[in-house]
Amino acid sequence: TSLDYQSAANPGYTVFGRIISGLPTLDAINVVPTYTYSSTDIEPQTEVLVYWAQRLK
Repeated sequence: TSLDYQSAANPGYTVFGRIISGLPTLDAINVVPTYTYSSTDIEPQTEVLVYWAQRLK
């Protein structure tokens, strides 16, 4: 999986954002163990689900 845009079918992922509340939640996500497949493919060992996010202008 690449973070960079490749096509409309494989758009990549956002790698930046701003935390306005819930820093403990971000800290909990950060300590989830990961598998490293290559220098560009790193995935969590346990699925991390985000139930709510809001786009700010």
